[in-house]
Amino acid sequence: MNTLTDRVAKLARSVPLRHALVVPFILQISLAVALTGWLSIRNGQQAVNEVAVQLRHEITARIHQYLQTYVDTPHKINQLNANAIRLGEVNVQDLTALEQHLWYQLETFDTVTAVYIGSEYREHVAVERSESGRFQVKVSGEATQHDIRIYTAEQPGQRTKLLRSRPNYDPRTRPWYASAVKSGTATWGGIYRLFATPKYVLNASLPIYDDRRQLLGVAAVDFSLTGISQFLRSLSIGRSGETFILERRTGLLVGSSATQQPYVIQNPTAPLDQQNPVRVPAIASSDALTRRTAEYLRQRFGSLAEIAQAQQLDFDLAGERQFLQVVPLKTAQGLDWLIIVVVPERDFMDQINANTRNTIVLCLAAFGLATALGILTARWIAQPILQLGSAAKAIAAGNLDQTVSVSSTSELNGLAQSFNQMAQQLRESFSALARTNEELESRVAQRTTELGEKNLQLQQEIRDRQAAEAALKTSEAELRLMFAAMTDIVIVFDAEGRYLKYMQTQSFSYEPDVDRVGKTVYEVLPKIVADVITKAISQALHLRKKPGADDKRKNIFVEYHLAIEHQETWFLASVSPLSDHAVLWVARDISKLKKTEAALKQAKESADAASLAKSQFLSNMSHELRTPLNIILGFTQLLLRSQSLNPQQQDYLDTINRSGEDLLTLINDVLEMSKIEAGRVTLNETEFDLYGLLEFVYNKCLTSKHDRKNCNSFLSDRPTCRTTFAPMRVNCAKFSLI
Repeated sequence: MNTLTDRVAKLARSVPLRHALVVPFILQISLAVALTGWLSIRNGQQAVNEVAVQLRHEITARIHQYLQTYVDTPHKINQLNANAIRLGEVNVQDLTALEQHLWYQLETFDTVTAVYIGSEYREHVAVERSESGRFQVKVSGEATQHDIRIYTAEQPGQRTKLLRSRPNYDPRTRPWYASAVKSGTATWGGIYRLFATPKYVLNASLPIYDDRRQLLGVAAVDFSLTGISQFLRSLSIGRSGETFILERRTGLLVGSSATQQPYVIQNPTAPLDQQNPVRVPAIASSDALTRRTAEYLRQRFGSLAEIAQAQQLDFDLAGERQFLQVVPLKTAQGLDWLIIVVVPERDFMDQINANTRNTIVLCLAAFGLATALGILTARWIAQPILQLGSAAKAIAAGNLDQTVSVSSTSELNGLAQSFNQMAQQLRESFSALARTNEELESRVAQRTTELGEKNLQLQQEIRDRQAAEAALKTSEAELRLMFAAMTDIVIVFDAEGRYLKYMQTQSFSYEPDVDRVGKTVYEVLPKIVADVITKAISQALHLRKKPGADDKRKNIFVEYHLAIEHQETWFLASVSPLSDHAVLWVARDISKLKKTEAALKQAKESADAASLAKSQFLSNMSHELRTPLNIILGFTQLLLRSQSLNPQQQDYLDTINRSGEDLLTLINDVLEMSKIEAGRVTLNETEFDLYGLLEFVYNKCLTSKHDRKNCNSFLSDRPTCRTTFAPMRVNCAKFSLI
C-alpha cells in the first residue's frame, strides 16, 4: 500500500501544473460531448420508430377503408339487378332491354369493369369497360346460336363493330355462375380469367330466384385488379416504401404499388384471345422488396394462413432495417386478403443521420475550442507560477536579489508581492516565509476541493437524469402492457353522455367502425341502452355532488345488453365520477355469467318439480295401501272378538293384527320421511305404555320359547352395543315427557 502511494505521489510530482489543469477540464468536456451525441442519436431513433408506426397505421387504415368501399359496390349492383328482375322491371329474355339497363348501370358506377347477367335459358348479356374507357357489349343466346360475340358500341343498342367471337358459350358453366348457384347467396367468385381476353378480374355474383325459389339466373359484376394497383400507387409511403395486397390462402398478388402487376402475359405477341395471362405469387415477384417481404412472412409464420390479426414487424434486407405491417381483410362473402405495408428505415433516417453528423461536428468543434481555451488558461495561470519557481530556485541557490513582476490574477499578483517581500525579509523572518507557503498550499487545496465537489455534483446530476429516463421508459412500457392486456371496455363520458375517450378490446365490439369520440350515446347505441347509460351517469354525478359526500370515489353498477354479431351480449358496467362533469365507464362482458344463472334457475325448477312428483307419488301410494290394510285390520279385530276360536287361532290372528299394524306404521314412517325431506316434520306427543311397547318388540323378535329362555345372553360386540344403546337412551329422553 505504501509502495503504491509512493508511486502515485511520485507520478503527481512529475506531472506539470499545465497538464494537471488541462487534463481534468478536457475529460469533463469529452464526457459532456459524448453524452450529448448519444442522447441525440437515441432520441432520433425513437422518433423514427414512432413516425414509422404512425405512417403504417395511416396507410393500412386508408387501404382498408378504400377496399371496404371498393368491394361493397359490386354486391349492391347485383342486388339492384336482382330486385329489378324480381319486380318485372327487367326481363332476362329481352336482351335489348337488358343491355340498355346494364349500360346505364356501368355509366353510373365507374369503379367496376363489367356488369352482366346470365340466365337458366343460356342467355347472357354483358357490358364492360375497355382499357381505353369505351364500352363493349357481349351477347350470347339463341339469337347468336349460343356463340359469344363481342361488339364495340357508342350507345345502348348501337353496336358499331364485331371485335371477336367464340362458339359454344354456356354461361352456366362459367366459374362466376357455378359459385353463385352453389352458395345460394351473394358471394365472391374469386379472381379468374375473362373469357376470350388476357385479363384477370375479381368477380362478385348473386343468384336470382323468383317467388317460388326457382332459379332465374345469376347477376355478376367484375372489376379489374389494375384499379387496386393504381390506388396503391397513389399513396405516399415514404420515399421508397411499398404496399401490396395478396390472397392469404394462395399467396398470389391482388395489387401492388410497385411496378409488378398481379399477373403477366406469357405470350404477349400472340393474338389477344390467345394470350395466356399467369398470376404472380408474391414470393416470385420481380420487385425485390415485395419478394423478400413475402419470404420473411412465410419464414416467420410458416404459412400466410396463420396470420389471423394485425401484425407490426421489422426485418433486415441487405443490412437495412425494414418496417412491416400486415392487416387481414376478411368479408362475409368469402374475401380473404392480406394488406401489407413495408417502409425502409432509411426513408426516415437520412435527415436524422444528417442532423446527427452536424451534431457530431459541432460537438467536436466545441471540444476543440474548449481544449484550446483550457490550454491557454492553463498557460496563463502556469506562466507566472513558473516565473515564481525560477525566482525561488535562484533564491535557493543563494541569489536573494530576486524581484518578480506578474500581471495575472489577483491571487498571483498578491503571491508575487509576498514573494518580493519574502526575498527582502528572508534573513529576518523565515517564519513569515513558512506561513506564506502554508497559506499558498491552503488556497491550492481549497481550489482543488471546490473543483472536485463541482465535478461530483455534475456526475450526480448525470446519474439522476439517466435514472429518471429509465424510470420513465419502464413506466411507459408497463402502461402499454396494461392497456394491451385489458379485456374490458374503458370509456370517459361527460354529463350529457358524450364520448370523451374510448378504449376497447378486440374480443368484442359493437359497431367497431364508428368513430365515437365527440358523439353522444344516442348517436351510437340503441335508445334503450342509451337511456340506461345516461341515467347511470346522472346518478354517479349526483352522488359526487351530494352534500356531506367525502372525496372518495363512489361507483354505480349497471347491467345492460347489446346485440353483437346476432347474439345477445350482457355487460356489467362500473361508473365512477372523475370530476363534476365527467365519469369513467368500465364495462365487462358477463354473458357467460347470465347463461350460468339461467341454467341454475332451470336446474332448481327441475329439482323442485321432481321433489313434488315424489311427494305426490308417496301420498297416492300410501292412500292406496292404507285402504286394504285397514280392511284387513278391521276383519282381524272382528275375528279376535269371536269366542269360538281356539288359542292357536287366537295367536295366529293376534300375529296378523300386529303385523298389519306394523305395516301401517311403516307406511306412516314413509310419509314421515317425505315430511322430513320437505322440512315439515312435527312431534306428536301422546302418552303410551313404554314397558308394553318393549314387551311387544320383545315378543315380536323372540317368537319361540327357546329364544325367550336365552334372551339374557347375546353373542355380539359389547363396545359396539354400548355405543348403539347410548344414543337410544338420549333419544328416548328427547322425544318423551318422562
